[in-house]
Amino acid sequence: MFFSPRSIVLACCLLPLSVMASADPVQDARLEGALQTALSLNRLLNPFPIKVEVDGSQARLTGEVENPVERDLAERVAMATRGIEQVDNQLRVNPALS
Repeated sequence: MFFSPRSIVLACCLLPLSVMASADPVQDARLEGALQTALSLNRLLNPFPIKVEVDGSQARLTGEVENPVERDLAERVAMATRGIEQVDNQLRVNPALS
């Protein structure tokens, strides 16, 4: 079987893209655990049931917090977690939680 140099170069260039596109469920689970632990250890955020989902380097936060400061803090904690590069903060503010 013969491959032209052009097709070999093309395959080598596309390989990293295909590896990046495929999600690593083990890595996602590790990042979810790390982020959930960081949120749980924060005494201002641990009273709230914040759900974490990770897909690659993006985290999604859902649930409710008491005020906008806690919503912002949860996002900052997520961004400070190694491996998380983007945060989709879908936390809702519910003042009635107090």
